[in-house]
Amino acid sequence: MKNGQIKELFPNCPISITDELIHKDLNQWSKDLLAELKEQLSSKDVSNVQLCPYLNQAALISSLKGDFSEARSICELQIDWLREKIDKEGLDIDYLLGLLQPWINLGRLYHIEGKYGQAIKHFDMANRVANKQNLIIKDFEIANNQILEFLQDPEKGDFLDKFLKMNQIEGLVKLYIKSKNYLEGLSLIRSMKSQNTPSIRFLLEECEIILLIHQGNFQEAWKCSQQSKPRSPYKKLVLLYYVTLISYLTDQTEHSSKYGLKLSNYLSRATKEVNFIDLKKLLLQTAKLCSHIGLGHSAHTLFELGFDLGRKLEDQRYGLSFGLGLSQSNMTSEKEKHDTLGLLKTEAVNSYYRIRGLEVRSEELKPHNHLLQLKKYIQFNFAA
Repeated sequence: MKNGQIKELFPNCPISITDELIHKDLNQWSKDLLAELKEQLSSKDVSNVQLCPYLNQAALISSLKGDFSEARSICELQIDWLREKIDKEGLDIDYLLGLLQPWINLGRLYHIEGKYGQAIKHFDMANRVANKQNLIIKDFEIANNQILEFLQDPEKGDFLDKFLKMNQIEGLVKLYIKSKNYLEGLSLIRSMKSQNTPSIRFLLEECEIILLIHQGNFQEAWKCSQQSKPRSPYKKLVLLYYVTLISYLTDQTEHSSKYGLKLSNYLSRATKEVNFIDLKKLLLQTAKLCSHIGLGHSAHTLFELGFDLGRKLEDQRYGLSFGLGLSQSNMTSEKEKHDTLGLLKTEAVNSYYRIRGLEVRSEELKPHNHLLQLKKYIQFNFAA
């Protein structure tokens, strides 16, 4: 076993849940978002629910800048604004989904700030529905029979059910890992697996493997990985990552090298055919793992690939992460390291200097003027 390696190599949330956003420079992202929001509000055909993703992104931008108080205020403003619409028009499934996302975002913010009791309260929605309890979102009560009625909707019921469960699983698993409460996490995941939920079956299997490895129970984690039979090509690659990681952590050097090389080769080819957005989390974790296994050339190739794709798509969050890996790679020349670090510092000045886990910092921070304009615009137009 490689003591102390799990924190760097192992994600604290499932890789199979893709990060669909392109994380631009925060100031540019704010500018673009403000322009899109103004355009939407000028349209006569736009619905209230269609405006929600813009508010969600505004809250995310504030949290990435490190202003958690402002992010919370945007989430709460969105909830109050929707509640006013519901009071006038009645609750339908779209309004319920519109309310749930900022509520989940509040849970994520409380998690980041270490307020775990508050975070659990926000993630525990699926449990309340299963136990026939009413949802209470910021003092706004939604009767369980209304939710059950929505779940029976042939078009949106499955989406709502999956939405509730996926967010509960992802949010609570992160908390169980942070608090090292692995047994309770495993109990939750296994009870959900016993309910036979095929739409989230692999997600549950992945979370079980994650918790078992953090617990140090590698033998059981290996057993679970061998029992998992995902169908989609992407999920098969995610599973191969865990098989490679477990082999490495249990000192199966020959197996970890073989699996790691196979996985890196698959990913190098897949980036030519699959959207970078779908692959970036797995690509980054695999690059880090290959670096530890001793597959320096594979690690360098994946870091370089991710860095180039991240910059091409203006995804600064992942571009910076891949760039840091590239700058630390033994396969990178001194000139490349110097150039990459110089570029990282320049980009870090523009935005993600406060991303958790990155070492790039700068005192020469550019003011986020467009973010301030976006906040004022939202407060003016969405106050309940």
